[in-house]
Amino acid sequence: MLALDFEGGAGGTLTVHGHSAREGRTVRVDGTRATLRATFTAERQEITVEDHDVSGFRHGGYEERVSLREVPGMAGRGHGGGDDGLTLAFVDAVRAGLPLPLHEEVESHVLAFAAERARREGRVVHLREFRP
Repeated sequence: MLALDFEGGAGGTLTVHGHSAREGRTVRVDGTRATLRATFTAERQEITVEDHDVSGFRHGGYEERVSLREVPGMAGRGHGGGDDGLTLAFVDAVRAGLPLPLHEEVESHVLAFAAERARREGRVVHLREFRP
């Protein structure tokens, strides 16, 4: 489990495990007004947003569920087809001569390296340790 503190006071946790009978990903994001849950498995791909106010005062515990269609040919592939999707997007951007937003990809890797250092060394790690 990884605990994150962001600038501006937001916080979060990330839990990763690899010991499950079901391959896939689940995501849960709790905000001040709603919770977003997402499930990406071979059986189900959907996102649900649930309003926190269950009293009926504002929205009556409103919930919206969106089922996603799989991208043809990508079921069961690396990272649920995400690897192929990223590769195709990269190739399309290069072919079209579009700028590549590599800062987002680099930032996600910086976070992963920092999390691994925190895990191995059992200490708080600041992302600035990984930047020039």
